[in-house]
Amino acid sequence: MYISTYDAANAVDEVRGDRLFVAAGVLPSALLVLDSLDRPDRPLTLRDSRHFFLPMLQRWAADPDPATEPRHTLAQVFVEIVDPRVSAHTIHVQMYTYHDGFAVDMRKRFGGFAPAFDPVVGRLSRRLIVAQGFLHSDASPSLEIVMRRSGGRSRLALVSTDPLQRDPTLARARRRVARIARHVDLVPLMPLARVGAPGSSFHCGGTFPMRTHPGDLETDTLGRPSGLSRVHVVDASVFPSIPATTITFSAMANAHRIATHAVGGS
Repeated sequence: MYISTYDAANAVDEVRGDRLFVAAGVLPSALLVLDSLDRPDRPLTLRDSRHFFLPMLQRWAADPDPATEPRHTLAQVFVEIVDPRVSAHTIHVQMYTYHDGFAVDMRKRFGGFAPAFDPVVGRLSRRLIVAQGFLHSDASPSLEIVMRRSGGRSRLALVSTDPLQRDPTLARARRRVARIARHVDLVPLMPLARVGAPGSSFHCGGTFPMRTHPGDLETDTLGRPSGLSRVHVVDASVFPSIPATTITFSAMANAHRIATHAVGGS
């Protein structure tokens, strides 16, 4: 097997090997596989974890002032909601405490009135905590993508989506997060909650789902697209569904499993 690559001077290099492991990320992997198999206009289903934001205000004054502390923008707390009355699957919630981006977002929402509200924005942002909740792909709208060719180039296009899909799981999840917030002395700002755009959660995949008996443009349990014996897709593209929880470690573990068994002679 060999792969042709191009350096800055457009010289062709050949990289030879016994197997190819594709881990370019969900969309680049989709483009690579579709283009290599010459499948223009063949739609793929992209499974997504729908997400929402719920801002909350803490009732207590922060001391010291969080704006003066060295902080990062990572989530501080993970909350897992496991309740069949809310969802058949786990709901994953990430809690973000103060960072500079809160005030920036609030000023954008005030628009031209932002200067007048700047003192209020500063105070409120210091008390703001934002919950970001994620749903399982079974309770989320899927996206459909297709490869188009034009002018000698191949690109992925979004051909259909249902951003207005109404699933009661979303409302139930938001209410449960609000209830949890009240128990820890937070005031949920329900009117300011918003839903992320389809595909914007970064928890997505399933374009070439693994199956015991794979069909067209599906993969076997070693991530091999139909008809290929030494090409393995090893990123989240091969997940049959997308959980609400973070998927990075799962993708890494699955890639390790595939590589181990593939190299072992499966």
